Amino acid sequence: MPLRLASRFKFLFGSSPPARESDQRPEVFLQSLKQLEEPCRRLILLRYFEILTDEEVIQLKLTEYANAQSLKVQRCKCLKKLAVLLHGHKRFFIER
Repeated sequence: MPLRLASRFKFLFGSSPPARESDQRPEVFLQSLKQLEEPCRRLILLRYFEILTDEEVIQLKLTEYANAQSLKVQRCKCLKKLAVLLHGHKRFFIER
């Protein structure tokens, strides 16, 4: 797993991936993310893993969207799709 992605997991899950054999949340998250179509996966990765603002994404022309509002609307739809995928994995939501 690339170092940058590992550091993002620490931010999202409170530990490096997977800190324990029984904690499969990072792996479940990655599997669910991979199931999304490329445009959705890209929007989520740019915002939450690359930590780019919507304005930076627009300026750098990293997506097809011409303004931040349309990018936000689409990313919201993508996050809902990701949530549906994760909902199927009960282990993802179990408290430690």
